[in-house]
Amino acid sequence: MALAVLAAAAFFLCLAPASLNACPTSPALNASYATIYSIPNGCEQSSCDYFLAARLNDADPTYLDFWLEGNAGGWIAVGFSATSSMANADVLACALDSSSTPVLIDAWNPGYSNTRDAQQDLCSNVLEHDSGRFTCSFARAINTGDPNGQDLQLDSDLYLLLATRSTTGTSGNPPELQQHSSTPPISPSALNVVSLVTPPAISPSVSSSEQPVPSTSSSSVPMATPMPPTPPLTCPPASPASESDYRVFARIPAGCERSSCTYYLAVRTNPDDPEFLDFELEGDAQSWIAIGLSKTASMESADVSGCVVQADNSVAVVDAWNTPDSTNNVRDTLQDISFTSSSFGDSRISCTFSRPIVSGDTEQDLPMNDNYYLLFGRGNTSSTAQPPALNYHGPLTPVWSNSLVDITTATGEVGPPAEIGPSNCPPAPASDAVYRLNATVPDGCPDNADFTVRVRTNDQNSSFLDFYLEGDTSGWIAVGFSPTDDMLTADVFACVVSTDGSTVFVNDAWNLPSSRSNVRDTIQDVCLHSTNFENGRISCIFSRAIRTSDTDNDLDLNGTYFMLLGRGNSQSDTGTLTRHENNPPITVAVNPTVFSGCVPLTVNAVRAALTRVHGILMVVAWPVLAVTAIFFAAFMKPALPNGEWFQVHRAFNVASLIIGATAFFF
Repeated sequence: MALAVLAAAAFFLCLAPASLNACPTSPALNASYATIYSIPNGCEQSSCDYFLAARLNDADPTYLDFWLEGNAGGWIAVGFSATSSMANADVLACALDSSSTPVLIDAWNPGYSNTRDAQQDLCSNVLEHDSGRFTCSFARAINTGDPNGQDLQLDSDLYLLLATRSTTGTSGNPPELQQHSSTPPISPSALNVVSLVTPPAISPSVSSSEQPVPSTSSSSVPMATPMPPTPPLTCPPASPASESDYRVFARIPAGCERSSCTYYLAVRTNPDDPEFLDFELEGDAQSWIAIGLSKTASMESADVSGCVVQADNSVAVVDAWNTPDSTNNVRDTLQDISFTSSSFGDSRISCTFSRPIVSGDTEQDLPMNDNYYLLFGRGNTSSTAQPPALNYHGPLTPVWSNSLVDITTATGEVGPPAEIGPSNCPPAPASDAVYRLNATVPDGCPDNADFTVRVRTNDQNSSFLDFYLEGDTSGWIAVGFSPTDDMLTADVFACVVSTDGSTVFVNDAWNLPSSRSNVRDTIQDVCLHSTNFENGRISCIFSRAIRTSDTDNDLDLNGTYFMLLGRGNSQSDTGTLTRHENNPPITVAVNPTVFSGCVPLTVNAVRAALTRVHGILMVVAWPVLAVTAIFFAAFMKPALPNGEWFQVHRAFNVASLIIGATAFFF
């Protein structure tokens, strides 16, 4: 018996740092626990996705015994926070190490990253992982006296964070926790766990020779005892989804089947808690997909909810907003969003989540029971940020609903404005389509010009113009329309090569009225059909509505405009334009909706081109040829004593004279 006692003591001492007191006696197999939280609410313990229970230790009431159980492939944890935030949370976790062995990890969040405690203050009882489900029983002192300040006192009022990770969950040796699979649910109020647990009846004192050794039997399941009701979780229960329960708000393109839509949004009132809305988002994106709400049909101050693909291809939900002084997207301090399900594969994201209709976060969350424009957003630029956040959307510029809508009551689909957007784009012109308007550099519309712009009216939708751009450059080509022969306030359409040369973006932009700076339009009113970049030559075909709803940045193309033909060498992954390589040639003023033929360049443009030719010839005639002739006469006589120097001198002078005289004709 003495050997058994020594073995038990050795077992616990191996599980705790030497600086701790010996771990308390482990609970008996039939010990009673008080259920703290179960997800879904009211589930049977064995079927809960997440189950947390606790009790005061029989032999040492300065310790809490925890029972943690749930479905997770990487780890399951409970966190304690004084501020309802992940920052500075005290985290107790069961995880699989690199050899897939269940281990306990005592950790804390110094910010939004997780770090293993220098002092491990957990005492293990049951650690099992079978068929993707953890079953863990362990003890921790209510007050550990951790000298590093990494443990909270569990008899304080603390918010609870209920977290899991679905895939491989640790890294390093000793193991540390990796990022959770989705934003953890947080209790809506601070709880004192010690006061919540129902103290079990403490057995009479027994001698050390009669103390039980820790059990590793899978039958060691806690018996839940009644306890006072606890506040519900921030997230509502995930009720089984039925397609008929949801009101579809967006299908892009219009009328698509959900599985083939580039963007799909549906919303319903949560059937178990009408104070929440359930969202279904699905679409083609490599990084994120999101829905935004705005009072002004602009990105500033928009309330954004989205799903983000992480480095391990798991999907996390993000509650964010756009700052009022810019279009920068910022993760909310308080994450008022709960994750239900998600998937990612073949560059397609699907996710379901819930948001409260009215949040306590009045600074960064809008009350959803009001009228807003809906922002349908996607992004392909991946992010390694932790916690997860939305990156810039890049060329996938979001589109807005065509009207204000209250998503808590509205029925029927809303889409992008009727004049614009992927759901309303006309069919692409045929490969042998004839373009009625042509403009080129050099002038005169020759075949295989350095730069060509062609325009036609779309065959199937006469409210759109089709554009064909092609030119020699490695960065971007563009056509601008201006009411004056100046870049100011020009409406610009450009095709831009990505930095790796693999993609060509189409960009709808304009030039500021106070400068010649180019700015990408908030609303992208162009429909891209095809692009190509090969051997330093860009080509692209796209359509633009003659008249759009963006009256601030888009011109009504049914008017008389000068055309600016611009090119640049700098590539971009966001579709933005850098400064052009030379002043863009400008055509005479025409109406692009009716003009037919070759549009000539303006006299100013021709004069500018001739001036450049004049300058080039003069440089060749004098600094090159004449100076070379002088050099041979002054320095090459010793090297060429038989008069050869003079022949070279004369030849360069004659050439200089001819080329210099020619320059005066330009």
